[in-house]
Amino acid sequence: MSDQVSCAEHGVQEETFVCTHICDTLEDGIQRGFNWKLDEDGEFTAVCDGCHNASDDEWGRISGQVIRLLCLLCFKRAGEMNKVNMQIER
Repeated sequence: MSDQVSCAEHGVQEETFVCTHICDTLEDGIQRGFNWKLDEDGEFTAVCDGCHNASDDEWGRISGQVIRLLCLLCFKRAGEMNKVNMQIER
């Protein structure tokens, strides 16, 4: 299980990592894709379709600039906004 983060909306929750474009979806409601996984460290991660389709070289150049921290409940909401049905139980 990953570390905790304090969310203004949900309080202390499990942290997740997403690209900034997913954060944009939470702000404006525009679907950008939600490609998620539970990584080898047990942390939830997700990227939009654009970041998902980036070449390895391109992702290597931009990843440090676009990765953001979200709480697990915001992560779930972003997935739902992108019509992704996630069965996350923690």
